[in-house]
Amino acid sequence: MQGLDYRFDAVGSKLNSFIDGDFRDVAGLAAQLNYCVTADFAAFAAFEYKNDYGHAYWGTPLVPVSFAGSHAVSGVVSGTAVSTFDGSIIGPLTIDSRTLTTNYNVADNATGAHDLWLRGGFAWTPLANVTVKDQYYSYQAKRSWFDSETYAFNNATSTIDRDRFFVTHNQHIIGDNADLTWDSRILGMDNRFAAQLQVSSNWITFEQEGNPDTFPADTVSVINPSPGVYGPEFPNTRNSRLTDVAGSFEDRLKITPVFALIGGVRLEQLTLNRFGVNFDGTIPDGQPFSKTWKPVSYRAAYTYEPIPGLTFYSMYATAYDPAGAALFSVTPDTLQLTSTRLYETGAKQTLWDGRAEWTVAAYDIKQRNVLVPVNTTTVDVAGEVASKGVEMAAAVRPIDGLKLWGNAAFTHARFVNFDVWSGNTPV
Repeated sequence: MQGLDYRFDAVGSKLNSFIDGDFRDVAGLAAQLNYCVTADFAAFAAFEYKNDYGHAYWGTPLVPVSFAGSHAVSGVVSGTAVSTFDGSIIGPLTIDSRTLTTNYNVADNATGAHDLWLRGGFAWTPLANVTVKDQYYSYQAKRSWFDSETYAFNNATSTIDRDRFFVTHNQHIIGDNADLTWDSRILGMDNRFAAQLQVSSNWITFEQEGNPDTFPADTVSVINPSPGVYGPEFPNTRNSRLTDVAGSFEDRLKITPVFALIGGVRLEQLTLNRFGVNFDGTIPDGQPFSKTWKPVSYRAAYTYEPIPGLTFYSMYATAYDPAGAALFSVTPDTLQLTSTRLYETGAKQTLWDGRAEWTVAAYDIKQRNVLVPVNTTTVDVAGEVASKGVEMAAAVRPIDGLKLWGNAAFTHARFVNFDVWSGNTPV
């Protein structure tokens, strides 16, 4: 239908807690315009803006029972702990009731983000059997954490040692996705060809506290501490840019009205450039560096519909993954794409005039060169992660307005060929 439709949303919220100075303000604006110029051509434009800002609370430090005395809170924590800063043993442990609402963060702490997401595109049907779609997008985000986040009781001074930590992100992504579908007949058989071209570029700059001599940064009283301020910053800067160009092609040929073959291929080029500088002007080990990958992945499948509403299928597919955000943390010796091989088979049926449905699927997945966090600051490359499983789901709508559904899954996943973790279950 020709014409214009639109939507506009504005939201906001303010959250306060019982902890001193802990709050969060969130606001957002969003709008979208859809314009059908003709029955064969439609365009759209949209934007989203979000702002998130607040002061943070990162926990109440544990203290010895001997310090808290009659103010010790029972039944919450027990045992001993190792000081984050000097390695001394703190204990027996408790929480001091006088600190239950105390925020040990610095007074000028701030955490938050604001981002802007713009999109636009069109859908065009130049011929009855040909459809072309295109979408452009741009995403910008700035995020920051600026805090004292770690607190530990100091046995020698009966005070709280604090650290300093900050990190900022400045990210900009632009890209375009173009799609083509073409329905035709080959030797009397229905055929659908689909193609997609994707291009994108992702720039991101990280800044993070880099001076190892600033920890712990200061010491404050356990009771009624003076919050102080963050103080000087010593940023390590890391710049990364990931560009991606990919073309994928898929074809579905219906050999008979109930049996179809599907095949596809994806050609891709990924390029990562990374460089940085430390707070003292030195260049990080292994930087700058650049790496280009040119993976080719495939997929093949069939579908069989012996009776209307009941479909059996099987699929084989391969894929390559730049490991998402973790790619920006890799070093030159871990520059490997994660590769995946998948077998899947199953069945799906819709019955009772669409009021009931069920699905069952079995799969076998192997992933190689998987980036795995081994602690809070380090990732390692696992040789292989193997997963097998079965999943079942069903739903029924006995009366209008009421839907009952359920699903069950069994997954067996293990590390393979990964140091001492082999045979263990991944997170």
